[in-house]
Amino acid sequence: MKYLTPDLIARFRSEDDAVAEPAALEWERQGEAYRRHLKAIRAALSSGARSLLKRYYLHDAKVLALAVDETPHFSIFLELDDPAEPDGKKRLELRYRLVGGLHKGYDLTIHPALAGDGKPLGWWLYDEMDVTAGDVPAMTHSILFTGGYEFRLTFFAVSCRRLDFMSLPGDGEGAADMQRIERWARLPA
Repeated sequence: MKYLTPDLIARFRSEDDAVAEPAALEWERQGEAYRRHLKAIRAALSSGARSLLKRYYLHDAKVLALAVDETPHFSIFLELDDPAEPDGKKRLELRYRLVGGLHKGYDLTIHPALAGDGKPLGWWLYDEMDVTAGDVPAMTHSILFTGGYEFRLTFFAVSCRRLDFMSLPGDGEGAADMQRIERWARLPA
């Protein structure tokens, strides 16, 4: 994270007004600097990355699952609040085609200052997108999750797929999910 850094976030959330108020001003400046940065790199972003930035606001999305396959793709399954949806929720899969495989396209940093900030990996806090320098055009997506976990994904392409439903048995909401599945199954083809 280059703009809304974990240190800035920790200061912004401070209960000490002498710390939080200057951090709030810096937050505004850094947010504007990041918006200018996005505008400057927009043409270099893949169509999927541009679409993601344009269509979805991911701050405070609930993280449902993370998945990796051998291709390598890295997927993040999210639930966003959406009053337009029948159940008030919109579910998405973000699927990244990583550069150089999982070990080269994925980096994890843990920020101790945010360690007590909610269930680890439970919620999407902030993110920043960038382009990489080098022979092969690629992008990075730095994502800060609760618990102070920052994923930095280096990728060629990202797609965002809306899911009609997603059931996670054993999450305590199985009965509600079964009702949604049954409603979905009765829909005309």
